[in-house]
Amino acid sequence: MLLLSFCGLLDAAPDVIPEPSALMKGIRWERSNNTKFNPDVILSTPEMIRRAGYPAEAHVIKTKDGYLLTLHRIPGGNGSLPVLLQHGLLGCSADWAILGKGKALGTNLINPLINLS
Repeated sequence: MLLLSFCGLLDAAPDVIPEPSALMKGIRWERSNNTKFNPDVILSTPEMIRRAGYPAEAHVIKTKDGYLLTLHRIPGGNGSLPVLLQHGLLGCSADWAILGKGKALGTNLINPLINLS
């Protein structure tokens, strides 16, 4: 109906709504109550990191062509090695922190007590 309305052909559509198919009748249309809200979805990346209990820094860098990049850093200890995490094309820096402490790769890499192998 929406497509017909969009194309201006709504008058050509029949007034009868067809019965749902057997497949549609067999589907249980119930909402799942086991879905939990993640409060981190409304936070910025540094706020997610701080909420997990780690310090966070944000640095804005201007490229040669004038584009502004924001880099997020979780400072490690004095003897720690730097690690660069690059998200994919449609990702963002929150991808490395949104799962929270003990689950997110960005926070797990700075904790020496977790075995990632």
